Amino acid sequence: MDTERAQDPSSNDSSATATGKERGPAQTGPRDTILIDVDARKFAKCWGARSHDGTRYYLAGVGIFYDDQGAVLVGTDGTKMIIARDRTANVPDTEDTRNGVIVTCSGDMVKRAFARGPVAPRLHVELMPGTKSGSATLFSNARRYTEHDVVINATYPNWRNAIKSCTEARTKWGVDPSLFAALVAHESELAKGIIVGISDDSNPTVVRFPDSDVVGVVMPMRVNGDAALPDWLAASIQADEPQQDQQSSA
Repeated sequence: MDTERAQDPSSNDSSATATGKERGPAQTGPRDTILIDVDARKFAKCWGARSHDGTRYYLAGVGIFYDDQGAVLVGTDGTKMIIARDRTANVPDTEDTRNGVIVTCSGDMVKRAFARGPVAPRLHVELMPGTKSGSATLFSNARRYTEHDVVINATYPNWRNAIKSCTEARTKWGVDPSLFAALVAHESELAKGIIVGISDDSNPTVVRFPDSDVVGVVMPMRVNGDAALPDWLAASIQADEPQQDQQSSA
């Protein structure tokens, strides 16, 4: 993808603000493009779960979906998934965005999205109506970085259907993530998978590796909350079910 960088912040217009917008009618950019505005850091987090499999090109980017409170961003490779609600986003509810827009970008842009600064970075996607093509511009620390041909011409899979069972009650596992990361960081055969044995939230968790001579144990920690999906995501899944029934009966 082509990348261009402009470092002159004075060239930014009012659409380049790095704060969330009030939701309203479809916003347009240059040449009557559809303008999508999301939190760049949340986009970058979901981007980390995307697929690297060339045969699953439709998972190589982040799915951006309209939500009446902003947007829902999804990244998955089919084995892991990151879902983020962005209440500062503005995704116009149009024919081109109704089933989601798949956006990818370079690793360099993602790194810049995590740059520290006085204002949270924003990602603007200019979508050409009816074409499934467009560009993305990152606004970070009074600079803008633009990449072209970032919209993937495909339909994002029904990710809600894949996590329906997660709305059910389940055993909570409270663990210090740094401890778990330390266990797997030096294991050379992780591609073969690991086994995590959980009894309850008050006993140690056993981590088994392909090499049976190595075993990990992570001590539990007290955490607030439960292990089911948050209410907003459970409601999104339930709202999607009637639409699936209508499509299957059509």
